[in-house]
Amino acid sequence: MDDALPPEPAPSIQDFLYGHETAAHLAFYSAVGRTVVLWGDLEHGFGLQVMFLYHSEEARGLEHRPPYQLSKKISFWRKCFDNIPFLQNHKKQGHRFADALRDLAKERDTIVHFNWSAAIDSLKPFQASIAGRSVMGKEDGHYLLGSEIDLHELIKMAERIADLKSQLVGFILIVNALPSNRASVEKRLQPPTQP
Repeated sequence: MDDALPPEPAPSIQDFLYGHETAAHLAFYSAVGRTVVLWGDLEHGFGLQVMFLYHSEEARGLEHRPPYQLSKKISFWRKCFDNIPFLQNHKKQGHRFADALRDLAKERDTIVHFNWSAAIDSLKPFQASIAGRSVMGKEDGHYLLGSEIDLHELIKMAERIADLKSQLVGFILIVNALPSNRASVEKRLQPPTQP
């Protein structure tokens, strides 16, 4: 007699629905979730490269404090590609990447700050876009932005984020090739000396 428990059945769409939700709701949740996860990976990877640049000897003096906000990281990135001779051969690509990241960040803000529950409550089966509002912040306060979010546009946005992640790999190689970063990496890779 075998005491092993039978395997758990794979979850179905019904397992993920709450209350009156439909598969249309789940499609939006899935697209938003994928977009947010991909964005998190992209922003994290970009932030690491900005940190490496900030702590490099070549970037010393370009900023007095580390940039923490995304807009300041993008500005610092551009400054590095403008002022560090080693990076100037890649200036056009560095600026294009920064511009694409800035533009995509605006779209991400709309999605993250969208009033999802009100818009989702009015969603009909097979509906591919929803209208609602996003609360956006500026230095002088907050404002409501009327927005329409299209499911197909969310999918395209996730693809654009994935494309920027791929481009970031090339910049990782460039940033790590900075002479001060290369020396630091080589030092860390050396075996410890015996006392």
